[in-house]
Amino acid sequence: MEEKEQNDIKVTFGDFVLNRESSKLFHMENGEISISPREYDLLCLFLDHQNRVLSKESIKEAIWGKRVVSDANVIQNLAKLRSLLGDSAKDPTYIKTVIGEGFIFIANTEAYTWQPTSNSDNTQTTNNLSAVSNARWIIAVSLLFVIVILLILQNKSPKTSNPSIPESVTTMTGIEMYPQVTSDGKYIVFNNRENSDKSWNVYVKPINNESYYPLANTANDEMFPSISPDGRSLIFYMLGEDTCGLYLKELSLRHMTVSKPMLLIACEKSTSVIKSVWIDNENILLSLKANNAAPAAIFKFNVKEKQRSVITKPPINGYGDYSLSYSDKFNKLAYLRDIGLSSSEIWIYDLIEESHTMIRKNTKPLVSIDWGLSDEEIYFQSSSKAISKININSKEEAIVVTFHRDVSSPFLLEKNKLGILIGSYQAKDSYVYDINKNVTTTVVNSSYSDYSPTGNMDLIAFVSNRSGKPQVWIKRGNEMTRLTNYVDNYEIEELSISADSNKIIFVKNNSVNIINLDGDLIYSSDDGEVYAYPSFDEINNRVIYSVHRNGKWVIEARYMGTFEVTETLMDGYKAKPCQSGECIFFTRENSNYLYEYKNSAKHETPLLKFAPKNSWDVFEDDIYFVENNVKQRSLVKVNLHSGAKVKLYLTNVGSFSLEKNRGMIYSHKGKLGEIDIMSTNL
Repeated sequence: MEEKEQNDIKVTFGDFVLNRESSKLFHMENGEISISPREYDLLCLFLDHQNRVLSKESIKEAIWGKRVVSDANVIQNLAKLRSLLGDSAKDPTYIKTVIGEGFIFIANTEAYTWQPTSNSDNTQTTNNLSAVSNARWIIAVSLLFVIVILLILQNKSPKTSNPSIPESVTTMTGIEMYPQVTSDGKYIVFNNRENSDKSWNVYVKPINNESYYPLANTANDEMFPSISPDGRSLIFYMLGEDTCGLYLKELSLRHMTVSKPMLLIACEKSTSVIKSVWIDNENILLSLKANNAAPAAIFKFNVKEKQRSVITKPPINGYGDYSLSYSDKFNKLAYLRDIGLSSSEIWIYDLIEESHTMIRKNTKPLVSIDWGLSDEEIYFQSSSKAISKININSKEEAIVVTFHRDVSSPFLLEKNKLGILIGSYQAKDSYVYDINKNVTTTVVNSSYSDYSPTGNMDLIAFVSNRSGKPQVWIKRGNEMTRLTNYVDNYEIEELSISADSNKIIFVKNNSVNIINLDGDLIYSSDDGEVYAYPSFDEINNRVIYSVHRNGKWVIEARYMGTFEVTETLMDGYKAKPCQSGECIFFTRENSNYLYEYKNSAKHETPLLKFAPKNSWDVFEDDIYFVENNVKQRSLVKVNLHSGAKVKLYLTNVGSFSLEKNRGMIYSHKGKLGEIDIMSTNL
């Protein structure tokens, strides 16, 4: 029989491995590398046409289709891909420029293949052949039976679409949000914030052309742009040092010019944001939050007369009415209402009948909604990776499209094309700080949130949302493996690895959990009590943790093996075993001291006046903790004997994990994520 290949799911080239099933790129030493959809498409194009010169025109046709794209845009995207791969146009390793012709991929690639099981005995007798023949008949009959069962189940089960592969609408870097298509369907206006810049900008671009025109900017907040039906006016929210309110600029889409901003509505005492949509060329609907105590309400506002009237009066138990989608075709407004407790509702307001109807309750806050092709359909985000539509009369729902990545904010881009936002507003990278060398190294870096890391020798455990919901992952070398498969969004924190690197302990929604490296649950304290700060104390064959019981925090030990034997050690809020195993360092909730508890004498002694509000741990003769300052946080160490204090580095998080074998501190840092405006066919 011939060897069965894995159909090029994973491809290795140079120092990289591309997983074409998950659309992820890995460096063999540094792990996963964040790759944009455009860079991924370009890389796949070169991999599929190795040792063949690709002209600029062929690249345009393959990547952008019929859209008008300049040669400069192709060169710019190729430069980004080369930079991602650490490649050079002058001395190429992967992509070589062929002057006057195009570009060629010159790295040798190799597909990962299935490894067939080999027979230790190569002698084939008649009985062997007969057994193989019988086995084939059994397999054939079994497969036929499975196919019949699957067909029956398929007819009985609801049909779901395969994950869609979206196309880019915009190709800018950073955060792209709040898109709006103009009434003539020719342009799209949106907000953009680049990774290196804190300011927000409003851009407009022709939908079928890679040309971007800046219209407005502000230093502090999103701007929620909207263009009037006749294309002659732009309204946007602007918050600056001396400016705050809803502004209007006269606009010429033909010449891509704008006038100076004119103030329409000034911010009141504590106004946070003002979002708006046009009804006609003189009237808008806007969501305005008058102050921090009042919920956001919707008003109708006349731009020329500057008069407004109330449309909605939301309850005070949530943020209020915050996202608007108006249909001039149906004369109806769809809006979202935040009702608190991380939930929201979809409402419809009929401008003719002046009536409000609640359509759907959502278990999480949505970003935005939009009308479909009829006056009965609303598109909304039904899960982290799915867009659905709901009939506003029958309330019937159906999934429209699913994706491999997180998706939000559906909007109708064209008649049969749905626009969406793909990506995350914020991301986190995990890093390690070497105490002895005073060197910081990133250990997990991606466009996802990878946080709460801990380590032991060559093993790193961390929490990541790369699979959709927070899960426990491990990384050894360049290989990353997901250990948990929680269906719900649990809060996972306080990870720690055992000395033999065979177990991981962590807190999941106030319970202590221990799993092995196969993801099997060894122990869980899920008994209704509140648990925190678990640690392995393996010299004494136990784990220690805090538990809130009978109105106070106590430090408890649970002995490994059956995990049934427990011992209450002392009143305390957080504890860490010392390296020798002879003592425990701990703090109390209402005390300003760090204590040392001797296991043999069962006696405690105050060591240091100390009142940390963030993570701390003891290594050798120093205590390490995160110190809050007025404008920033710092990781510092204080000598337990002399009290000498040293500031190590700045940090933007209050938690870390200390590996005492090598003197390594693991933590994470936040960064601006990546959100792209993309589209998919309906």
